Amino acid sequence: MYHIKPDKRAETSAAMLYAALIECLEDTPYEKISITEIVNRATTGRSTFYRNFDEIVDILHWKCDRQFAEVLSGYAQEGCREKSGLLEYVFGYWQSHSEVLEILLSINRTDIIYDCFSRNSASIMTTLKEHIDIPEDQMEYFMAIRISVFVGIVKTWLNRQKKETASEISTLFTHQMVQMVESGLIF
Repeated sequence: MYHIKPDKRAETSAAMLYAALIECLEDTPYEKISITEIVNRATTGRSTFYRNFDEIVDILHWKCDRQFAEVLSGYAQEGCREKSGLLEYVFGYWQSHSEVLEILLSINRTDIIYDCFSRNSASIMTTLKEHIDIPEDQMEYFMAIRISVFVGIVKTWLNRQKKETASEISTLFTHQMVQMVESGLIF
């Protein structure tokens, strides 16, 4: 797991380690990258790495968490006011910030994507409750469905080289959900 203190120095170190990992990935497969290689490229010490992370995948977990925090708090602040759907807003963000998602998918760690979306979903719960009448005891299911759908769609979208825009993804999803409901083939 990662354990970054909420101070500028720790955030800067984490960002440097992430950038170094991205550099390493340009010429080395993920599974062959070592902590030594990362800290050398980041020009930091091993102690800096271990002060912030336990293992290499924690760098990706941290970055994914940060990005979900950014996009979901952004939706809570502006997306609902613009009447933008959550799916379209989130895909609009990932259209130009997908690097960490692509890496996590390439190493088969969709569990981290799910975890980061789930952990950061609290920032949009209040906003969603204002617009959708869902009983409190069903909110966990409400979010689990959306997070699972997101992970499945993002995997397909990235495999298709992000051909569809955020608006097209939203339209496609809405159309398919309507077809499923009308046909009675929900699951």
